[in-house]
Amino acid sequence: MAESEAPDDYPQPVEVTVPDQEDELRIKWSDGHQSIYPWDYLRGACPCAACKGNHLPMEVVRIFPIRGVQLMDYRPEGKYAFRLLFSDGHDTGIYNFRYLRKVCQCEECVRKRAKA
Repeated sequence: MAESEAPDDYPQPVEVTVPDQEDELRIKWSDGHQSIYPWDYLRGACPCAACKGNHLPMEVVRIFPIRGVQLMDYRPEGKYAFRLLFSDGHDTGIYNFRYLRKVCQCEECVRKRAKA
């Protein structure tokens, strides 16, 4: 199955919020998980080829936050991803749902990656 496709049983976002006074995006998923994504981390995690320098998958351990950016908007990209638009003008990153789950910054996910 292509990375851009999301199987019917794969968790889907059920609520997306950008809380006031917090520089983060939050996603509640259909399986009950609640993800947290600081804006600077999301910008540094941009999966587009221009940011990564190639078309290979992004390695979570090689993500470096880009300080001082704000998330200006997000838009659905089909039924499998979001396109994020940042204050530095960058808008070419398409963050598919699998990738967003992989880079989740909630305490539970960060702890699991640290053990791996």
